[in-house]
Parts: sequence; C-alpha cells; structure tokens
Amino acid sequence: MSSEGIALERYQVAVADWAAACGVPPPEVRIDEYEVDCATYDPVDMSIAMPAFFRDDNTVVTAVLMHEFAHYLDDPLTRIAEHGPSFLRHLCDLAELEYGDARLYPWHQEYDHILEWAIEHELVNTEEPPEE
Repeated sequence: MSSEGIALERYQVAVADWAAACGVPPPEVRIDEYEVDCATYDPVDMSIAMPAFFRDDNTVVTAVLMHEFAHYLDDPLTRIAEHGPSFLRHLCDLAELEYGDARLYPWHQEYDHILEWAIEHELVNTEEPPEE
C-alpha cells in the first residue's frame, strides 16, 4: 500500500472511532493532492479533505483531523462550517475523548480566536515556568 493509502486509512480509522464514540456515521475522508496549505470540511457533501503534506506528522494530523471532524459534528442541519460556540464545545469534547484531558490538545496551533477561547476556558497553561 502506498504511503498515501496508509495515511488515508489512518485518517479513516481515527474518524470512524470518533464517530462511533459520538453516535454518528463517519464522514468521508479523502486526501486532496491539490491542497497544499490546509485541511477542509465540506458542509455540502459532509466530507473532510486532508492535504498530502500532513501525512507524516502524527501530532498535527490528529489535531487537524479532529478540528475538521468538529465541523462535521457542528449542527449538521445548517451545513455551515464555522468556529462558533457549538463547534468549540465539539472540539473540546473530541480533545477530551482523544487525549483524556482537553488541556492536552495543541491549542497553540489553532486559529487565534480559538486559542483565545481555550485560554479563557483555562485549557491552556499561560503561566511562566518557574525560574531555576
């Protein structure tokens, strides 16, 4: 199996596990060879497209895939992919599911307004480390 096929299978397994835990059918997950800078969620066909360059970084892949899956969970009746309160609750719940503690999610790699939300909800340690 190609590295792309292995990556896609890994994405599909993760999404299927999250979907089962959330009691929803899994969305389609595919690799978009033409996208080079971000993953996307398509609210019309309810699919997640991951760019090829994410394939080899497990930390980034998990968080990016989780972010897109939170869009899928966010009010599927409206088919609007945005970062409102419902989306943020889903992302936090998924982080709790995946890591056992939402504070372990890599919030610093998120959009600024999502990071600010995480800081406001005490999900990010903003304290300076103690001096030695």
